[in-house]
Amino acid sequence: MTILLRAESVEKSFQLEGRHIEVLKGLSLEIEAGERVAIVGTSGAGKSTLLHLLGALDQPTAGEIYLQGEALTTKSHDELAALRNKRLGFIFQFHHLLKELTALENVMMPALIARVSQAEAKRSAGELLERVGLSHRLDHRPSELSGGEQQRVSLARALINRPPLLLADEPTGNLDGSTSAEIHALLESVNREHGTALVIVTHSEELAQSMPRRLVMVDGRIDQDDKQQMKRDCADA
Repeated sequence: MTILLRAESVEKSFQLEGRHIEVLKGLSLEIEAGERVAIVGTSGAGKSTLLHLLGALDQPTAGEIYLQGEALTTKSHDELAALRNKRLGFIFQFHHLLKELTALENVMMPALIARVSQAEAKRSAGELLERVGLSHRLDHRPSELSGGEQQRVSLARALINRPPLLLADEPTGNLDGSTSAEIHALLESVNREHGTALVIVTHSEELAQSMPRRLVMVDGRIDQDDKQQMKRDCADA
């Protein structure tokens, strides 16, 4: 399989009130194209920090992250912005939709930033919103949508530029059980139908168990990797 994303000896630390705080401690991993990966662990283990680094929203203190073979730390601010726009999709717990825009306009925005024509962006956004069951909500603003509907808009927005990788931070954290299950199913169908790789930080054991690969983080390191364990088991067999 093709390696889509690779982190090598990644460290992340902060200075807080005169204290040196290490969040990530020499972490390495590889994500293959089309993989579905859950990242789990207790609060403070470094899950969201890792996701932000993988998504080029922040830079590591040490180490390197490669997306499709390209080193992220060597890129300029503008280059990283273009990379995020075209090759990465993001879903966050609190949606981050623009409140003054309609659902359709929110989904169109990344395509317009990528210089897609307005007509094409509108067509693609409409198709994606129909795909996530919101064809009847195109002209509604976020305040007029339920939490589950807002998350569906976020998913459509994340997919409009057809990125090879979708990163999600607690995508069902604020949703009820049935709505969470619907979002789980949509994410799985996106992976199956389009080959989009998924890396999801979650506290939901149900969501984590539904993913073929689970990474358990403890104190800034990967303590358990189902994929590596399978390789060791096969080698010992």
